[in-house]
Amino acid sequence: LGFAMMRVALYSIPILLFQCILSNADVMNGTMKLMMVQALWRHGDRTPTETYHNDQFTEAYWIFGGGGWGQLTPIGMRQHMQLGQKLRARYVNGQPYAFLKKRYDQQEIFVRSTDKNRTLLSAFSNMVGMYGNLDKENVTEPNIDYPDVIGWPVGFVPIPIHTIPDAEDHLLSVDNACALQDTVWNMAKTTDIVSSYFNRSDVRALMGNLTNYCGEDINPENLWILYNALKIEKQYYPVDFQRFTPWYTDSLFEQIDIVNSQVQDFQNGLGLEGVIVNGLDIGKYLRKIRGGTLVNDIYNHMNRKTECSSSDGKECAYTKRMKFFAYSAHDTTLYALFSLLGVAHLAVQPRGYPLYSACAVFEQWQDTRSNETFFKLIYHRHENDTLNYVLTSGIPGCNGNDYCPLSVLKNYSDTYKPEMEMNQLWRHGDRSPTKTFPTDPYQESAWTFGGGGWGQLSPAGMKQHLNLGKKLRSRYVDGYQFFPTKYNAKQIYVRSTDVNRTIISAMSNLLGQYGQNDGSSVPDLDYPNTPGWPTGYVPIAVHTVDDDTDHLGNMEATCPFREQVWNLAKTSDEVKNFINSEKVQSMLGNLTKFTGETIDVDNLWIITNALFIEQIYFNDSIRTKNTWFTDDLYAQADAINDQVQLYQNGIFKTVPNVVNGHDVGVLTRKVRGGPILNDMVMHMNIKLDCQGKSTPNCTWINNLKNYVYSAHDTTIYAFFSALLIEEYAVKPNGGYPLYSAAVLLELYIDHADNKPYFKMVYHEQENSGFKDITMGIQGCPNGTSYCSLDILRNFAQTIKPDQPIDQWCYTDLDAKHAGMATVSLFLIAVIIAIQNDFMGLF
Repeated sequence: LGFAMMRVALYSIPILLFQCILSNADVMNGTMKLMMVQALWRHGDRTPTETYHNDQFTEAYWIFGGGGWGQLTPIGMRQHMQLGQKLRARYVNGQPYAFLKKRYDQQEIFVRSTDKNRTLLSAFSNMVGMYGNLDKENVTEPNIDYPDVIGWPVGFVPIPIHTIPDAEDHLLSVDNACALQDTVWNMAKTTDIVSSYFNRSDVRALMGNLTNYCGEDINPENLWILYNALKIEKQYYPVDFQRFTPWYTDSLFEQIDIVNSQVQDFQNGLGLEGVIVNGLDIGKYLRKIRGGTLVNDIYNHMNRKTECSSSDGKECAYTKRMKFFAYSAHDTTLYALFSLLGVAHLAVQPRGYPLYSACAVFEQWQDTRSNETFFKLIYHRHENDTLNYVLTSGIPGCNGNDYCPLSVLKNYSDTYKPEMEMNQLWRHGDRSPTKTFPTDPYQESAWTFGGGGWGQLSPAGMKQHLNLGKKLRSRYVDGYQFFPTKYNAKQIYVRSTDVNRTIISAMSNLLGQYGQNDGSSVPDLDYPNTPGWPTGYVPIAVHTVDDDTDHLGNMEATCPFREQVWNLAKTSDEVKNFINSEKVQSMLGNLTKFTGETIDVDNLWIITNALFIEQIYFNDSIRTKNTWFTDDLYAQADAINDQVQLYQNGIFKTVPNVVNGHDVGVLTRKVRGGPILNDMVMHMNIKLDCQGKSTPNCTWINNLKNYVYSAHDTTIYAFFSALLIEEYAVKPNGGYPLYSAAVLLELYIDHADNKPYFKMVYHEQENSGFKDITMGIQGCPNGTSYCSLDILRNFAQTIKPDQPIDQWCYTDLDAKHAGMATVSLFLIAVIIAIQNDFMGLF
């Protein structure tokens, strides 16, 4: 017995020592272990980003940070260096946590900034405070942490700041171009709450006075520009400010501040909780658009950290080492986050914006007894604040506790697994006109690029698709790591309409995705390593079918049935009244006189299209050569053509629009957008059906990840019209999708319920990022970007051509549809019922 006890004692000693080593390595607060820190801060003190018309403080006054609008000042640099020092004290120097290493370790820290000088330099300054000037602490080493050369600041350690183009940054730039946000905000302005506030007598009087002072229209939506300029000008030039702005008083500025703060609340959905417009909770939706992406990102980091805490797999190596993730952004970013979490008015008092160098710190903790994960939210309110103000207790669901279960944060996100397949549909890039009118001074000989002649892709169009290809690579190769790093013929299939501009657009796009000289492709394996061949260029096949029979991509392919339906639609009361209206007839008559040929609603697009492109390439001479051309005439003609396009795609105000027993709206959407929508859904269904199967007929679809359609503006518009989201996705209503517009249809499987979902993303134009438009589809839920595939299947079935499209196009309208009108009407009624019951956006 004694010998056995001795063996136990001997073997227990190293076990206890090992446990002590683990405990000493961890940062503990009682039984709570610190796992990760995420910080979101506002940039430091800056110059105005813009100003009002009469302002005498022009851009030349602002010389800080390289000079000009919106630049970080030396004060702002100092503010962030000091915030960095506070973060170092809390998380490096043991006041109270020795969490991060004393020397910069790139595996522990990652910093992302918006693509603005002031946020990039704020992050840079912050890192100077955390890691960049530590010679006095004797923790950095010359020629290891920094170069030991004359001219390099002793002890300064440079730390990379990561960013993406501002137009694509919907994570941190909450006021980025976003048609969905614009739509919802415009809906918000129609509510009694917002409308009555904007039209209140004191608010209108204030706007009127400010308009007189400023020499331009001042309204609640641009009031922030004035507020911002006045505040900064008074700070930097107090003497000149009194002389330049004699109308300013502290009382007036307080009124501006009150109204501006209220507008900010409205824009973030505050005060609009439960306000419903067309079935949409405006307050909830605004908060989701502005803050939802960031909350998801913060939560995903924490969730991944938790999942990896018990795994030693290679896939967790990066996450386990990562300890500090920082976002360098704006006051609007912070306020959007606080608004979503329900602590905006607790964090910012009594009103206004988060101040310079304000910082929200999310600490992730794990209870070592229960293994439950918690988060703690700390707020650094201003440059003189400490890191001791805890906001967690104010978050709904945290029940007044400083440590809140991570499950509460999870309620703000809706996370699905990576997509299995996607479909892409894009419009070609910038081109020459496809045809024009007899009196046009710019005939075919004027168009020399892209091989010359009508309808050719221009170098600008090639660039647009090259850049779109790079964006797609960034999203699906670098970001999601879903597409392969180098071209794989089994994983991508590209189909184009059979015209030069769409084929070359596809080639240009693929050059951006897989043709760069970036080392991802192998010479003599992926491309010939020979003089004359562009280094790195990998050719990828682009497939076509005959243009006249391409009913997927070419909406003008030969189809007598489609023409019959359109001619019937033109006899409906709605279309007849529009065509015969005075404004339409007057415009068509004038254009007939000006252009030398008869212009009607069917060929009006030729005129507006030619004039649109000529304004791009010959704007300096179009008004002298076409003396009848004016901006107003073009705008009126374009608006008429936009309405015609709505009708031609089956979008009528009269629903159903029945003529001679035929629902011309449903029939039009079936014959135009029905084929391509059903083609996409067919690919998704086959992909799902082939899961886990290795039969020969499943091999191709199991490998396929990306199916591409290179087509036209009319293709995208017909696709949107088939889903009844044309007015949601394309602005102005009826307008054409712009050059390099692209629709991305992503297929997902939720491993929680093993059901398929889809997500629809839209690239609006060359300078756009990717915006989620899924929630515009009738029947898709408001609270998530993912929608049951059954919704898309139902739409596809509803507008599926009654016969294979190649046959249906040669069917006589009156001979075939005696019994189908009732079926069509019933299906539309089902869709409308779904709309009214679940979403009701449009």
